[in-house]
Amino acid sequence: MKSLATIFFTMAEAARVHQAENGERYELIFGSIKDERDLSRQVALIEGMVAAGDAIVIAPADSKALVPVLRRAVRQGVVVVNISNRFDAEVLAAGGVTIPFVGPDSRTGSFRLRSCLPLIPTRLAASHWRRSAAPG
Repeated sequence: MKSLATIFFTMAEAARVHQAENGERYELIFGSIKDERDLSRQVALIEGMVAAGDAIVIAPADSKALVPVLRRAVRQGVVVVNISNRFDAEVLAAGGVTIPFVGPDSRTGSFRLRSCLPLIPTRLAASHWRRSAAPG
């Protein structure tokens, strides 16, 4: 997991519940980093999990820097699934590796949200977002 903060707590708990109900089918190993700047710790976790398991589900702290260590994992037969922060497609292609992504398309979502913003009443929008410039 990228971090055991915020929504990652919910995902971790759901995974624990599923594993408890299916304990005979697989072992669940968790690892997390303190925050998104702790890249070296996430690399160390990945290396340890490659030695210990058959699959890794990862929310990468860095969409580019973790590709080399995960490419090695894939080449060793470990199934890697990417969640939350999609790996950089160009870096994956340059590394000759495919890692499936499971999660929302935040880019498309942000464009759709942008098209809806003019429909939000000014007072409501002002109560939730700071405006960086005067209207007009």
